[in-house]
Parts: sequence; C-alpha cells; structure tokens
Amino acid sequence: MLRDVIPVVLALVTTACASPNSTLVPSAAPNASVSVSIPTLPLGNMHVADNTKTGEEASIDATDPQAMQTVLGDAGLVGVRERVYTGGRSSYSRVVVRAWEFDDAHGAETFLGWLRANATHSVIGEAKAVPGTDLFVHEPSGCCHEETPVYLGAWQTGAVVWTLVASGPRIQTPPVVTLVKNIEQEV
Repeated sequence: MLRDVIPVVLALVTTACASPNSTLVPSAAPNASVSVSIPTLPLGNMHVADNTKTGEEASIDATDPQAMQTVLGDAGLVGVRERVYTGGRSSYSRVVVRAWEFDDAHGAETFLGWLRANATHSVIGEAKAVPGTDLFVHEPSGCCHEETPVYLGAWQTGAVVWTLVASGPRIQTPPVVTLVKNIEQEV
C-alpha cells in the first residue's frame, strides 16, 4: 500500500513546486530590472552569492530599514544587484557589495546624501567616520564577544549608488580602502 502512495505524493509535490502560481518560492525581486553588474573581488576562497533584490529586501539589514525604504522609494529605486562574500578566515568574514540602481542620477544622489548623513546611526549601527577616507566604521562595543568591526563605503556612478559593507574579526581600514578602489576601477 505504501509503495503505491509514495509515487503519487512525489508527483503531487513536484507538480505543486513547478506550478507558476506556487507561493512557496517568491521571486527575488519582482518588478526589478537592474542592468548593472558587480565586478569580482580578489577575496580568496570565500563563498559567493549573487542576488537581485527590491529596496525592501536590500535594506532589511540596516539599523533603520523603514527610513531607508522611504528614501529609496522617493528617489526612484529600480532595484539592487548584490554580491555577498562569506566564510572568510583572514581579514574578512563577510563582504557585501551592492549596486543600487535608480531612474536617474538625481535619485542616486538623493540616496547617497541620505546614506552619508545617516551612516553613523541608521545603516550599520553606531558608527564614526574614518579619518582620511570616505568610510564609516562600527566598532565593537565590548558587550558581545562575537561582535566585529563593520565598515561602510558608499559612492555614486551616474544613476547607481555603490555600497560596500565589510566585516571581520581582524579587519582593518587599508584593505577596505583597497576593496573600494578595486570596485571603482571596474565600474
């Protein structure tokens, strides 16, 4: 009896998962048509994942995602292309490069202005500007033994705002500056 039921159940599950109306696997970025591509970074043997996201999906890890989402909507965000590097054991444990594409350069400028004005409290937590760079850094507070420094860099190229968020237990400013320069040279 069980032998007869298993093939039927498998067929039903396969059909349900393949159905275009299935809500089990939502689209990564409905209505997003991002044309920008992200250059590959020289980060060694880290796991790499590429995604296309909506503003809501990409801003969920911000300290104040609602404020960021409001600015993104007002600025005319088209979508976000993202490349995430994880699993590093040297300077970096996680690096996230995002290309936030807008309808026009003015929208990108609006978002970049918001990022720079709010980076110290609404993006990567309590952060400070890194002297001599365009970076911000969130330093561990000492309350959590697993907390690591987190760097944020942001710049604009036409209708695209580029962000780099890098963290790791042994991360330092010069390698993050080099990552930003690598991306800027490629875009």
